[in-house]
Amino acid sequence: MKNSYFNLLKKSPQVVSYGVIHYFFSSVGQSFFLSLFIPQFCTRLAIDAATFAYIYAVSSFAAGVLLSVIGPVVDRIDLRKCSGLFALLAACFCLLMGQVQSVWMLGIAIFGLRLTGQGMMPLIGAAAMGKYFKADRGKALSIAALGMSVGEVLAPIGLVVLINTFEWTTLWSALAVIQAVVFPFIAYLLVGKVDLFATIATTAQSKGSSKKFIRELLRSPSYWLYAVSLVFCPFLAAGIMIHHSSLLEIKSWSLPMYATGFVGFGVARILSSISTGPLIDRWSASRLLPYFLWPIIMMMACLIFVKQVWVLYLLLFVLGGSLSFGSICGTALWAEIYGAERMGTAKSLNSTLMVFACSMAPIIFVSVFTTAYLFVAMAGLIMLAIVLSLLTRFSLARNSATNQMKAKKATC
Repeated sequence: MKNSYFNLLKKSPQVVSYGVIHYFFSSVGQSFFLSLFIPQFCTRLAIDAATFAYIYAVSSFAAGVLLSVIGPVVDRIDLRKCSGLFALLAACFCLLMGQVQSVWMLGIAIFGLRLTGQGMMPLIGAAAMGKYFKADRGKALSIAALGMSVGEVLAPIGLVVLINTFEWTTLWSALAVIQAVVFPFIAYLLVGKVDLFATIATTAQSKGSSKKFIRELLRSPSYWLYAVSLVFCPFLAAGIMIHHSSLLEIKSWSLPMYATGFVGFGVARILSSISTGPLIDRWSASRLLPYFLWPIIMMMACLIFVKQVWVLYLLLFVLGGSLSFGSICGTALWAEIYGAERMGTAKSLNSTLMVFACSMAPIIFVSVFTTAYLFVAMAGLIMLAIVLSLLTRFSLARNSATNQMKAKKATC
């Protein structure tokens, strides 16, 4: 594994680094990043945390809607132009965030950052890896995803120090400069002088063919099955993390215990990112996806019946590993099923569904984390995960058998 990663980095360091920076700079639109400023937002606008949660949910939902429309552009135009454009848009929304004076301005700023940061930046990075690489696609996606893991580790620590040192509005102005100047400069150094993506053996989709493909996906039961399976873990993680205080109260766990558990969360994210790629390159995402939900199923079963603190650590470890695995496996899956030239469109729709699910999770989980409903809710989620896993395995096996029959007929 070590040598395979080394060979990949030796062969295509610029392209892999191009993917890494997209995942890393997407931090500005991620939930963990924005949540660090919640006290400042609430103080400035005189709102409570519940009001912020609804603003966040509505803004994220709206961003998800637009993402489904603009996401397919990664299959039609130069990825370098896409990243430059959305980096500049992210910078504009960073400036707006630092100047918020009303709930409407806050909602628009969150909408923009969720769209450009959380939505488009990882999509562009994943599209670059999926389109450029074939044999080493899984490993390339694994390395690129490490950029987000690094952001999750460094950004909270750095921001806590900076927020206590500088005005939070000044930080958002600095973030705007980073997005508008630093990111495009690094991207240009990596892929600006030489058209590395000219070697991609794909044909850009026209706008009409892209719309036709989207309609095909929306009518495909198998696509929805795979997409919902991939969204299950982010949905669960969003609900648990937003309402962690309620879960801690039910289980008699402390906040320091919860904070300590994030060490395991980060470690699991990194380990999963490193190991998932070689597994995909060896066995394919289609063969691995049906088993993706089983660690989560076992974790939820422990959460129902056990109150010891090790379950909390297991919960965060499994969530961290599953989030990384699902992100990498999902991107590779779309490339395997629909081809590299159309994977961006498939992933953008999947990302839209994920944004929807994560924006609704805080509202849905309000009633889940009560003593009366925890058992019923977790049992229901376990049953749903089991059904999704079994149906996914059956569907992918059937598709594989169909493709093999078509290949045999073509050779006859």
